[in-house]
Amino acid sequence: MAPVVLGRRTAADGAAPGDGDDGGATASGQRSWYVVAAEALGLMARLVVITRVFHAPQASVGRIALVVGVHFFALAAVWRGPSLHLLGAGIAGCGAAGLALAAGGASASLIRVTAGVLPGVLLLGSAWCAGRPRTGVTPTVC
Repeated sequence: MAPVVLGRRTAADGAAPGDGDDGGATASGQRSWYVVAAEALGLMARLVVITRVFHAPQASVGRIALVVGVHFFALAAVWRGPSLHLLGAGIAGCGAAGLALAAGGASASLIRVTAGVLPGVLLLGSAWCAGRPRTGVTPTVC
């Protein structure tokens, strides 16, 4: 499992680390897997703190949406997609609203819709807009 999680290639798959025609991207790709593994461990730690220390498991949905939304700002810079800033702000806003609802003692259903369903709708809507054919007319919404 560790080679899969950490993105390592072994002799069992016919290649040694650093082999291949990737132009030296193996080391940087491997480091990115370390970042992913660290984020996964951090996610688990934060979930434990929210559920066990603060006794607010319903706040987890809002926190995850907030973190995902903030990640879209970095993706917008890396992918040079300014529309991702708007998507990130919407998802982060839903996450912040979910956290506020959890802090205010709102029902778990309302928190799940606000911080879980609405960000999903935003993601699906952005994918739909991105997949639409461009006809030469600048759309006002997408």
